[in-house]
Amino acid sequence: EGADSDADAASGTPLLVVTATGREAEETALALRSYLPADDVAVMPAWETLPHERLSPRADTVAQRLSVLRRLAHPEEGGAIRVLVVPVRALLAPVIAGLGELEPVRLAPGLAVGLEETSRRLEAAAYTRVDMVESRGEYAVRGGILDVFPPSEPRPVRVDFFGDEIDEVSSFAVADQRTIEALASVTATACRELVLTDEVRGRAAALTEAVPGAADMLEKISQGIAVEGMESLAPVLVDKMIPLLDLVGDRLTVLLEPERVRKRAEDLTATTAEFLAAAWTSAASGGTVPVDLSAAAFAHLAEARALALSTNHGWWSFTALASGPEATRLDLSDPRTYRGELERAVSDLGQWARQGWTVVVATDGPGPGRRMAQLLGDGGVPARIVDQLSEAAELGR
Repeated sequence: EGADSDADAASGTPLLVVTATGREAEETALALRSYLPADDVAVMPAWETLPHERLSPRADTVAQRLSVLRRLAHPEEGGAIRVLVVPVRALLAPVIAGLGELEPVRLAPGLAVGLEETSRRLEAAAYTRVDMVESRGEYAVRGGILDVFPPSEPRPVRVDFFGDEIDEVSSFAVADQRTIEALASVTATACRELVLTDEVRGRAAALTEAVPGAADMLEKISQGIAVEGMESLAPVLVDKMIPLLDLVGDRLTVLLEPERVRKRAEDLTATTAEFLAAAWTSAASGGTVPVDLSAAAFAHLAEARALALSTNHGWWSFTALASGPEATRLDLSDPRTYRGELERAVSDLGQWARQGWTVVVATDGPGPGRRMAQLLGDGGVPARIVDQLSEAAELGR
């Protein structure tokens, strides 16, 4: 649906693939990495919280999102993203402008960065200073040693300084604090999407009395203290919030199972409206008047589609249901599943080969591949095992 450009024009075009849920986004990315280089595919997860909830998203979720936004803004650093997969929740949620310009803290032996400067940058990236690092988003300083737990890393990292130069970087265990292995480099992304800059702190101070319902939170933010749920106040503390579509570049948007995507989008906007209505009902009964946080509200799916088409990004939906005059019917169907019927599978593969097709059978590993080749040989179908899909293409020549 909405194929406003020819399929030929879409050939080689970067894609924005939209799924109904976060789990489906991860599964789709995993499947795509079977056919594309792993680094060409990325997932932009959604917050686990609603925009107005005074709860902060998980640090590892924030780290993954910021990593994607950094690659979108600076593909020369981490490589261009060929396929970006997002759950519809992430597509419709506005993001703080400028997050792609947040430079992560890079730690590697030989870098002349200085312990104090590194600590300052970690503080600015919303890391919490503690006596002993135990959780993601924490760092500690002891003498010339810096311990930090980047949200994107499986283990915390110990950085040994010699003067103002990094001498060694290694991972260590939380339980006994013992070193595990040396690391070539580590990138510490920010732990929060709302960074407490001087501008943000100043606005928080100015709003403390004007917004009594969030006075305690605003006061701490004005002092540079990161607090749980402060992201909910982003619309009144930052310059601008923008649609994700403004950041993805020239991409063709593709909806998988659009009926489920639309239903999920409707549920999100309905839930947001219900929470806002409840807040105003509470205010009418003597409660605190809710802060205007509409800039962070989920957009409607129709608004996202209109934005994509207005910027010539294209908007395609793949569905089994006919959907009007814009729909293009494709002569495609789900592949046959054999569910252990090996004889029938071998028979079909042999028939296609005799018809002149080059048939590629993908398996989970070398063992199943050798077994499949043996079964095909026993069935009179010549087969060859290759490691790369490019080698399979040579067989048809």
